[in-house]
Amino acid sequence: MTTLLLIDGGLAQQSLPRSQVVALMAADLIRLDAWRSEPDAIRVLMVLKLYSTFEIMTCVDDARQAAAQEIVAREMAAS
Repeated sequence: MTTLLLIDGGLAQQSLPRSQVVALMAADLIRLDAWRSEPDAIRVLMVLKLYSTFEIMTCVDDARQAAAQEIVAREMAAS
């Protein structure tokens, strides 16, 4: 994996594949109940400081979708 660096640091804080970063973000969004709206999701992920701005902006939609799928799966399993 190539590490891309900018003057103020790397593009990505996580040295993980994109799919794993999305899964981690989705788990954080579910835990903090911030998966319903994009502005809330972005705000929460920025405050956590676990992900770079680049990672958040490129993965937030996929993370929200993964979180929604997890919530639906939980609800279906419960019924």
